[in-house]
Amino acid sequence: RLTVLTRTRADYERTIIRLSDEQKKVLEQINLDKDFLVKGAADTGKTLVLLKAIEKARGNGMQSELGMDEIKGSVALLTYTNTLVKYDKFLSGLMHGQGLGDSGRIGTVDSFLADQLKAIEQGASVDFTGKLIVELAAHCPCEGFETKDLVAETEHYLWANDISRQDYVVESLE
Repeated sequence: RLTVLTRTRADYERTIIRLSDEQKKVLEQINLDKDFLVKGAADTGKTLVLLKAIEKARGNGMQSELGMDEIKGSVALLTYTNTLVKYDKFLSGLMHGQGLGDSGRIGTVDSFLADQLKAIEQGASVDFTGKLIVELAAHCPCEGFETKDLVAETEHYLWANDISRQDYVVESLE
């Protein structure tokens, strides 16, 4: 439908980076003095809202308006799939001419984590197969738990819910 309503590629590009009224309202509510969450179904423009917030914070001394004085440093926009990385880079390029530039990075969460780990320990890597946690669970048996139960408890409860040792062991969560 967009291609029918636009005459040129530039028209099309301007159309896909234009915020809807609902997206504008969300952008107005973003205050980076505290955590925020932008929710929506797939293809509702959550990334576009974030890119617009970055653009707004970087533009014309408006950093303080969003509480983003640190935006002068680096920015990381992380997503879960390589397809979304490509699309996010495309959108960012339309908005900023050259994307987020040298001070920004668009990538997957996994690649960001792997790069951070390598910066700490040269030659380190992330095992996305889960083999390591299975080996650890087998190496540290726990009465009443099979290895698969320990793996599930670790991955799907402790790590997924960011449960601390204090909460889990000392205060004995039920």
